[in-house]
Amino acid sequence: MSQGWNTTTLEYDEYNTLFIQDNDDNESEYSLDYEFPGPRYANYRSTIDDDEVASQLSDEELEQDRPRFDMWDDDPYNDFTWESNDMQLTKFMKRKQKEIPFTSFWKTEKGWPKQLPYSCSSTNHDQSANAICLVQSNYGISEQLYAVYRDRIIQCGKPPPPPPPPPINNTIQPLMNTNNKKLTNNRNQKRDTTWLETDREEYTSNVNNKFLDTHQSVSISKLNKLGMNNDEQQQQQQQQKEEEDNHYLSKFQPFTKYIKRTDYPTQNSYLSLGFDPQCLAQKYGYMAIGGVEGEFELYCCMDPTTPIKIWGTKFKGKDNVMLMTNSIQLVRWKNNVTQKYQHMLIGCMNEAGLLFYHLPPHQECKSFHTQKGLQPIVKLHSHLRSFHGVPINDAKLSPDGSKLVCVGDDNIIFIIHVFHCDTTGEISFSLPTEIEIPPQLFQQKSMKSTPYSSQYVCWSASSEYFAHTSDSHNLVLIWRTRTREILYTIDAVGYTYAISFHPKLDHILVFTNRYGYFHTVDLSNILYFDQQTPYSRGHQCLDSCYQGGGKHAVFHTSHLKIQHEITMVSFRGEINTKLRILAKINGIEWSKDGTHLYLATKKRVLAYQFKMTYNIPPSLLDITGLHAKKLLLEQSCSKRKKPNNTLYEWTKVPHHIQSRILGDTQELACHK
Repeated sequence: MSQGWNTTTLEYDEYNTLFIQDNDDNESEYSLDYEFPGPRYANYRSTIDDDEVASQLSDEELEQDRPRFDMWDDDPYNDFTWESNDMQLTKFMKRKQKEIPFTSFWKTEKGWPKQLPYSCSSTNHDQSANAICLVQSNYGISEQLYAVYRDRIIQCGKPPPPPPPPPINNTIQPLMNTNNKKLTNNRNQKRDTTWLETDREEYTSNVNNKFLDTHQSVSISKLNKLGMNNDEQQQQQQQQKEEEDNHYLSKFQPFTKYIKRTDYPTQNSYLSLGFDPQCLAQKYGYMAIGGVEGEFELYCCMDPTTPIKIWGTKFKGKDNVMLMTNSIQLVRWKNNVTQKYQHMLIGCMNEAGLLFYHLPPHQECKSFHTQKGLQPIVKLHSHLRSFHGVPINDAKLSPDGSKLVCVGDDNIIFIIHVFHCDTTGEISFSLPTEIEIPPQLFQQKSMKSTPYSSQYVCWSASSEYFAHTSDSHNLVLIWRTRTREILYTIDAVGYTYAISFHPKLDHILVFTNRYGYFHTVDLSNILYFDQQTPYSRGHQCLDSCYQGGGKHAVFHTSHLKIQHEITMVSFRGEINTKLRILAKINGIEWSKDGTHLYLATKKRVLAYQFKMTYNIPPSLLDITGLHAKKLLLEQSCSKRKKPNNTLYEWTKVPHHIQSRILGDTQELACHK
């Protein structure tokens, strides 16, 4: 809040009689006292519809007699997000929606999307959208969501513990949970300071009371089962029956549009931290957490009930300059010589480039926890700084493990190749290769004067394509890996943050705005536009292809259309039911089978059902493969290895069939 603007509080006069039905002190469910120089009027819905039907982007024209602004779900823990420039995002979304044909990728029946109780999340930086993490069990049998919530990590969907019993004999007994005791020991471990060369306590609220009154987090209202008729009860029973095969999804409840603002939700902390986390990653039995001010902690989560802290540090640069941990990724490669996995951590340290750390096997994690005086067991593998001074915001390893793509605060991306030593099987990395984003893409007047910055990047399942968002321009860029060229640009109307390809379909991509909207696109017409087939000659250049003047394929695809759906993520106030509030989107994750998209907001995680894959019946290979995975998981968890005739038959299955069934699902939750 460094702009120096004066706070302007909008007093409702004529609009009170039109929209506000309650005359108490809380006239509006949402605060309008943001630092905006001038009068502002909120967007209202003209009708009050069913409270279990999600809000949709309507075709209604906004009133033009006075400026209309979106209300968004801000966070009282960090109040800087008022600086976002998308206060009229809905107006621009309506314009965009008229340009695209109607299409629907998601189930929109009553009760959808689903919402997960006890699943609040928050971001501690206005550019962060990495607050949720999907964790799979070994062999990918089950899944669980973890999220950043203020200064802690929570296990989404896990209810808080019951209150302690009253003290006996009027004596106040110290309360201590065994898990909290272990976590306290973890927190007391020394956190070192890591100095990097660069090219260039529990939370206590100190927020203003008025701000808390108007912005505080709210708990999800419970489903009122008493008011349901027989048809609704039968519908709910049918939905529960459909969800029996997905135990985690069965924890979700039908969507409720109106959210009560009673008090802060009680969240069961999985890990309580002494800093504000910005990014989170959990995989292969590790959990890595990066902080806003360079803090970093690594945990061993082989036993998910008792995570063990194995490393903690704080990164700083020259002259004690604070470094920010922008993003992290946990990766692994199979050693071609030893046939064992090599686990590694990749950290994006802004101006300090990329850090690669070797991660220890589980036996060393246990020794470090039980024996005092041992040196840290996480060892630096590489430090890449050859990015010409460009701060790196995100870096992702391709699914095939062959290369990394890095994006940052410039119109440049970087490709890093991964090499395997023939004699030892050890991993090494090439120097970054620079690829410039052609300036011809930013010819619009609103884009020319703004320096380009990329925010997050993602890969398609085949590693043939990658895409990245931008917090400075409205374009999402799609790249083709083989030719190293931009294939297509998507107008996202506003700045974009979280992004993810479908886990199985290369042509499906989802990305989010900061508040209120996420986009789903089908790139089928784009990915293979220039490939010849027995029925097509491929791309034939038009006059528009030569006007771009660039070598990238994007100048040959601008005339092609894609399927594009804009989905609103919002809720209504408890008091003023016509005031629509855009939810702050903190991250997205696909379910392991690609049938659902999990979307994290400040108050709840929402699950959207993807119709394209949900309605496809599983193949015989999928059914038998799932049965084999369950048997393998049961055998690996058993302390006494009993002979199993079915597993003996599994050994007779050809190796290529085993590889096709298991894929990359082995040891997803452990690091032996």
